[in-house]
Amino acid sequence: MRLENIKAFSHPFGNRIDLEWRNPDPVAYSGTVVMRREKTHPTTATTLDTIQIEVANINAFLFNVALSHQSDLDNGLISGGLRGEFLANDYPLSNQAGLTVLEIGNRWRITDQNTNYIISRENGDLGVYSDNLLSVEDSNLKSETVYYYTLFPYQANAEDTVFDNHNRASALASGPYDMAGQMYRLLPKIYHRYDTVLPDQSDPRVSAEDKLNGQLRRFLDLPGSQLDQLYSFAKAMLKLYDLNEIEGRLLPLLAKWVGWNTDFTREIARQRNEIGYAPAIYKRVGIIPTAEATVKRISGWETQTKEFLHNVFLSNRPERLNIWEKQLGTDGEWSQPTDPLSLNFAYEGRVTAATDGEGTLWLFYHTLRKDRWNIWYKSYREETGWTPSQPLTNNALIEKYPTAAMRGDVLCVFWSAYDEANKKWHLRYREWQDAAWSPVYALCESEFTPGNDPCFEVAENEPERKQPWAVRDGTAGFWLFWLERSSNGWQLRYNRHDGSVWQLTTPATFPLDGGVEPGVFSAPFTLSNEADTTVRVFWARQESAATTGQRRWTVAYRTKASLDVSASDWSSINLLPKPPAEDDYDDLEPAALVNTDGNIELFLSSNRGDGWSIWRTLLDVDTNNWQEAERITAEPYSQRDPLPFRTADIVRMLYRSNESLSYTSEVYRATQTTDFRYAGSTTVDVGNAQKIARRSSFDDFQGYTYDVGVNGKRTNDNRYARDTIGLFLIPDSVSDEAITRKSNIIASEVRRFLPIQVRAVFRIEQVFYDYVYTYEDPLAESQYLIGDEMVDTLLSEVYHGPAEEYTDLAGFRWLRTWQPGQPSGTLPDLSSLPPDLSFRLFWNGVEEGE
Repeated sequence: MRLENIKAFSHPFGNRIDLEWRNPDPVAYSGTVVMRREKTHPTTATTLDTIQIEVANINAFLFNVALSHQSDLDNGLISGGLRGEFLANDYPLSNQAGLTVLEIGNRWRITDQNTNYIISRENGDLGVYSDNLLSVEDSNLKSETVYYYTLFPYQANAEDTVFDNHNRASALASGPYDMAGQMYRLLPKIYHRYDTVLPDQSDPRVSAEDKLNGQLRRFLDLPGSQLDQLYSFAKAMLKLYDLNEIEGRLLPLLAKWVGWNTDFTREIARQRNEIGYAPAIYKRVGIIPTAEATVKRISGWETQTKEFLHNVFLSNRPERLNIWEKQLGTDGEWSQPTDPLSLNFAYEGRVTAATDGEGTLWLFYHTLRKDRWNIWYKSYREETGWTPSQPLTNNALIEKYPTAAMRGDVLCVFWSAYDEANKKWHLRYREWQDAAWSPVYALCESEFTPGNDPCFEVAENEPERKQPWAVRDGTAGFWLFWLERSSNGWQLRYNRHDGSVWQLTTPATFPLDGGVEPGVFSAPFTLSNEADTTVRVFWARQESAATTGQRRWTVAYRTKASLDVSASDWSSINLLPKPPAEDDYDDLEPAALVNTDGNIELFLSSNRGDGWSIWRTLLDVDTNNWQEAERITAEPYSQRDPLPFRTADIVRMLYRSNESLSYTSEVYRATQTTDFRYAGSTTVDVGNAQKIARRSSFDDFQGYTYDVGVNGKRTNDNRYARDTIGLFLIPDSVSDEAITRKSNIIASEVRRFLPIQVRAVFRIEQVFYDYVYTYEDPLAESQYLIGDEMVDTLLSEVYHGPAEEYTDLAGFRWLRTWQPGQPSGTLPDLSSLPPDLSFRLFWNGVEEGE
């Protein structure tokens, strides 16, 4: 409902604004609520304390007259009886009143000089409505203050108003500065003496103050009130620079000073806010929050902004694997972490953990800091949680692959150190004792002889050693395994420390298996079972797959029957079984845990699913049988190097993952940034359907060759370049026309807030509503929107969204979709073969094509 001739103007007497308007249809919309607010127009007809105030509620309805006057009105006559009813209601009609028939039998207009009335037929009588120019006086206002008004028409109920942007007005309230009185006082006194002609004291139109003033004083009110307004308007000009006080219609002038394009579709308060933040936004041109704020300001749409820098394939950018943690709940389900345990990344290598005698859990790992690979650590206690990361080593060597275990009351940490000058690997270690770290020692051959002190440097004749793994056995013995280079290549060697000395002066070599090398070429994982005093070693080696004959990584393991380090009681090598029909995959990085019933849980990373993920299987130590493996992580990212351990009654698993991370800005809290830098650039894994399905989406973290377009020309489809950002727009409408219009506006406007060398591409993440109902009748009164789901019919059509269940008489469960207003009819004829189920029949196990 749009009102006409809306005006608001300052009254010359000051502290008052008068409003007037015309209601083009006073019968249909008889009432109007006038709302007032400072700084911006009201948008609702609700009173909000002192922020938004109701000025008036004007109703055009005047009174009712008898229906018997209808025939006279249709004949264009104003009968004496009708005149009497007008007079009885204090609306007398003059002899000059005229009648116009607007609609025979329904509506008429009476015009009496400058007064108009509409008579409308209603249920049992005739209603009389004012058709005049309506007005409201808003007084007791602050001077030099702009007030904003919105008029809300309504029909019968003042709580059911109609909003229209057109029904608005604003005006500046002037102040009464008594210019007339000042001029009067400046006149010679003789003018005051003879100014004695007073007005008619009975005239109600004369104010009480003017009844005491002479004619000269009253005359000066005419120019004085205008001078009051001129002075007040001039004084208000001092606020023209004040963004919060300036009249809203002048805001575009301030906007032009800073080069800001005013969006006139926004409320004045929003326009003020945008201009106020414009300088700060211009200072931050080129950052993601600025681009997203521009889209939201222009369209009101949600958006996600992505830099395609990390999607450009680089041959020297491997996956950056951060440390994540999962916990096994009492319901047998693993937790889903939302944040990594540590952002200290590595390209490979398992973390290690050990618990000291005071109950503190220590976590060690290698990471790259300041272009150096060193060993870092964190500690954990139940009452304080995880401490910040700290360096354990800090030197120019390449230090990796830590391992830790308790040796008596001492926590020992071993790791591999590579000397680039000598191009040799050796082992180093530190000890935590009496709340302090020892110096860094080197593991030398001489240390295995009792009585010799630890080494600080490795002699040139020492063999290369790397990738240690330590474990504490059931009798508090400390076992250390490592790879050592010999004339036959790398061999697995080991020794045991009884708490005082190393038991073998010459470390033992992992024995052959039937005359064949065990093939340990990667870091082993060693597990000691306190229940049966055995030591088990797990590692991965390549075996031929039965299905393809290709070499694939397979987990191997063997058991030492006793804790006698000198005894040759190693079992034969066993392989973790794979399904014979589908063994063409790799199992790597095994790690084991003894559970509460004495059986062994084996964790490993495998690519048998979508990409590299963590799997778990169980070895029954009594029957030596493995259970079928279950997948623990199911994301499309790479999950590697699991480490299971137990703290109190909680089973934890640490692993490394290249999962992208999302951050909420502390400064721009409405912006969430996703960091894709950890994904790296790897070859395409055609078996990872989840990863491939993310192509072109916001969450796509795959690497692509630099997209140069066609003949050097790039379009919106050419995205993968270092100078390109993507704006993924989420419209709030399903109208193609509205989406196209707003998208074009966004495309032209957002370039103003991007660096000149950056190009933006756009993708519409449009939402389509799929209305869902259950039961037999699509037109039932109880129908409602359960949810929506996007289905790609090129793939298997499986519904995983919201649902509810209903069983009909035939025993089937139905879920159907339809367009509102276009019911699809009755249920299908199940007696026909095959039945027409094209609208989708859902029950457990049904897939497309079945």
